[in-house]
Amino acid sequence: MAIGPPDLNGDGVPGAGPISEAPALRSQAVPPVIELEVGRPVPSTANCTLRWIDQPLDHFSHSASGRTYRQRFFFNADSWEVGRGPIFFYVGNEANVEKYVNATGLMWESARPFGAMLVWAEHRFYGESVPAEAGEGRGHPYLTHELALADYAVLIAKLRADFDANASPVFVFGGSYGGKLAAWMRLKYPASVAGAISSSAPLLAFRGEEPEWDSGLLPSQPDRTRSSTASHYSERCSANLRASFPLITAAAATAGGRRSLADFFHLCHVPADADAASMLKYWVRDAFDRLAMGNYPWPSDYIAGTPAKPMPAWPLGAACQQLDFDAPLDVYNFVDSPLAESNVDAVADDASDTDDDFEHAAALLTAVRRAASAMPDSYWFSTDGVRDMFWHQPYNQSLVDEHCAAAWGLKAPPRGKWISEEYGGRALIRGASNIVFTSGGFDGWASAGIATNVTNAEIHSLLVPDGAPPPPA
Repeated sequence: MAIGPPDLNGDGVPGAGPISEAPALRSQAVPPVIELEVGRPVPSTANCTLRWIDQPLDHFSHSASGRTYRQRFFFNADSWEVGRGPIFFYVGNEANVEKYVNATGLMWESARPFGAMLVWAEHRFYGESVPAEAGEGRGHPYLTHELALADYAVLIAKLRADFDANASPVFVFGGSYGGKLAAWMRLKYPASVAGAISSSAPLLAFRGEEPEWDSGLLPSQPDRTRSSTASHYSERCSANLRASFPLITAAAATAGGRRSLADFFHLCHVPADADAASMLKYWVRDAFDRLAMGNYPWPSDYIAGTPAKPMPAWPLGAACQQLDFDAPLDVYNFVDSPLAESNVDAVADDASDTDDDFEHAAALLTAVRRAASAMPDSYWFSTDGVRDMFWHQPYNQSLVDEHCAAAWGLKAPPRGKWISEEYGGRALIRGASNIVFTSGGFDGWASAGIATNVTNAEIHSLLVPDGAPPPPA
């Protein structure tokens, strides 16, 4: 069974539709596992200088409160051509900025050839750049993408002043949400930013697009891409995973079934009811989402795992090995089956019942709340259980709004199409310049990205056949 890069085509093609249908993609031949070059510089915060800047909590209010917070950033000027070389600036997204310092190999590799200074800025409310208001439960009005972009503009101005770098052009880098920030930074602050590398950025996934991105098939495209990747390794992998979800649902419907699920999945407690037991499905789905997003050709802890225990090379292929068998099942023999055992093996690192896992889950919920706050109009995805390897769960904006209000106290935004109105959606292709968009063959976000057929000569779109989102290199 293959472990290396899949040969995607048909439904697995990323980038289907932002400008026009993408052609079928044939994966380039690459080694099953890439060995990093011995002696290659390893990206690390140990090679950087840590600094802080006091930022206004609200850049756009004219009140006299003067409240501030401390924003963290790292920089490395070892290769910088003083006063003239460019500044490569990573616009941090929804995580501790150290993760990006340690993963953005493209910036590290490009520093010496371009004589560039490297800077990584932490997004407000993440890592150690957390305002006091966050701990008081009332900070989310100050967690917006507009304020984050303003933070970066202020920091860029300070760097230029402190380093006498007014002649140094600034190029921003970002992936996923950070990829959106990079493109938006070039649009909103062209005097501060000369260009952007926007990787794996679902810029067209918001309401207000024409046609709407959330109509028809496109909401299911991210999981269809992940499912096509799994099917490359084994058709039985995606089929068996798909078959497991109705069996979990059926077992969750009875007290005996919930006890069996608790025993087999090593849960701390027997789920109280069917709804609680069905949350197992989301743990399994989250694990396979992570495996697909981190499907790099080398061991990595960028998406999941730890430096001491990273995910293996091609982790989705490794997980699919556990599901590569024929398994006609029913609910009565599911928990004693190889399929159930394989599901446990595949998600063990993601859903086991240790203190670290509970801390991870709590941190994840906090991140979800913060992300929902930052995006007044977020996007959600559908699965249909036919073209993907999950279950039927259609997109329902009303249900999303109700959940956000009940769980997080976040009301539906009064301007639900604001992001498309603010940044232009597809129209940014006509008005923007000096942006490179990159997408990967394993990249579910590419279905809502600027992936193909860009006609603006000042914008470039690159497809990395065996790239996963966002490719850290």
